[in-house]
Amino acid sequence: MDKKSSYTKQELLDIVKEQWFFKCHFKNDPVMPGCLGRDGFWQLIGFYLSWAGGTVKRRALGVKELKFKGQVRPYHYKITYIINIKNLLRNPPLWLGGMLY
Repeated sequence: MDKKSSYTKQELLDIVKEQWFFKCHFKNDPVMPGCLGRDGFWQLIGFYLSWAGGTVKRRALGVKELKFKGQVRPYHYKITYIINIKNLLRNPPLWLGGMLY
């Protein structure tokens, strides 16, 4: 294990009721698509890996388990991403252990 520590990153995303996805997902029941929430997660992981000294561009190949708690609706005003990374293995394949809240 190359790095064992607790790193927490928090990011905010402002929600505006006029955002494009509320108009098309779903008709008369607007909600942010879950894939956009997942993309926010992957972006934060990418920022962390750059901060931790990563220099190779790689793609995320998957996630073992991802659960959503609730929905993002037009009346919400922000999304808060909190990722708590417990450990990082640098030997291929790259592996992160942590949680997204």
